[in-house]
Amino acid sequence: MGDHEGANGYPSQDTTEFVPRRRWTQHPAVAVLMAAAIVALLALSYRASVGSDDQMSASGDGAIESDSLTGDEGDGNSSDTEEGNGSSTETDDAQDAAPLEVDADGDNSGDSSSEGADTLESIPPPESGPYVSATLNIDAAPGNGLMVLSGRVPNQAIADAVLRAAEISYAPFVESQLEVDETLPAAPWLEVAPRVVGLLPSVTDGTIMVADGRILVAARSPNPNYLEIFQGGLALFGQGMPVEVVDTLITDLDPPLFAVKVDQGSVTLDGFVPSQAVIELLAGGAQAVYGPDQVTNNLTVDDSTYSSFWMQTMPGVFQLFQAFPAYQFTVEEGAFSGAIQGGVNFATDSTEISPQAAQALDIGVAVLARDISIGMLVTGHTDSQGPDDYNQALSEARAQSVVDYFVASGIDPARLIAAGAGESQPVADNETDEGRAQNRRVEFVFGPASALGG
Repeated sequence: MGDHEGANGYPSQDTTEFVPRRRWTQHPAVAVLMAAAIVALLALSYRASVGSDDQMSASGDGAIESDSLTGDEGDGNSSDTEEGNGSSTETDDAQDAAPLEVDADGDNSGDSSSEGADTLESIPPPESGPYVSATLNIDAAPGNGLMVLSGRVPNQAIADAVLRAAEISYAPFVESQLEVDETLPAAPWLEVAPRVVGLLPSVTDGTIMVADGRILVAARSPNPNYLEIFQGGLALFGQGMPVEVVDTLITDLDPPLFAVKVDQGSVTLDGFVPSQAVIELLAGGAQAVYGPDQVTNNLTVDDSTYSSFWMQTMPGVFQLFQAFPAYQFTVEEGAFSGAIQGGVNFATDSTEISPQAAQALDIGVAVLARDISIGMLVTGHTDSQGPDDYNQALSEARAQSVVDYFVASGIDPARLIAAGAGESQPVADNETDEGRAQNRRVEFVFGPASALGG
């Protein structure tokens, strides 16, 4: 009979071990909502400036096709995930800018462009009263002041919320210097701090401070369009709180480009990045997960491009995506796109998501949460047993069960498309139990929602 179980119904067979090393893929809805702003702004800003959408493709038979490595890449990431693997290497200062400082003079004089200057004007904390400050400095060694939280808050709940938001965005690179002082006034305006502290990767780096009912910012960016969208995001996620720009630094550097393709443990890296240190970071992250002999490194140095936070987090991406036997993704022109094949399988005649499949789906939740410009096409598949029309309906139901899982995790259903391919696109031999188990699956294509169709 078939994927549709009958007299000869076959038991489910798990063919993949899922051991993603992760911290934040346990996804309470509030955490997902906080993470939704991260990195998306850069993708939106660059596409707004160039007026084009990224294109991506997956072949009709379910195999992943390689994206073209043409054009400029932006700081989108992110699919960027948070967990690192300890193999990070200090990034060269490709932008010739001194590290940002949290506590320095500043006159809060508004948007004073510092184009051509060496340093950003930093934001001094208020002498008294509550505040929260977050500084991202991509010139710092990973884990050594890359992201620093500081401030005074009136209760532990606010401190925990800010730290949790920062860790969703920047773990494991967060250094917290938050102080809890219960004698401070309640300061309800501090409630926006967890929503905005994760927005710095949408430019390059800088400082966001919430103090005295205002949001103060100093930001370094390669493109003024990024800054416009960044400020809009601060206003949006700051719930209309006034945003004051203390200083900006436009570096006029070009976007880097990064693409990775993984197939059954074989990894190919392509693109151009700002320094040899970044190449070592990216290639080293892949080698730590898949082994040195399995990584083909075609990355080259282009010192006219800028460093960005997604480069620091990429070793963690390799760890998380190890759950999938085949995938590709590209960070190009500010947009994260790609495809995933395998890793989420079903029992015979079932749409139920197993605990192992849920672990892999949590990674998809994280990808979608990190970039609100990304949509996802989920395609269900079956083995060849059973009537064609039954298998078509079953494949659609499997895809819908995954979409329902994403929605229950806090993802907007408008960003998700469920489709079914029935038994038409096998990836393994349907004459064996093992092959049929591999064919009972869902696959994913993700990228700008406008490129996915409906």
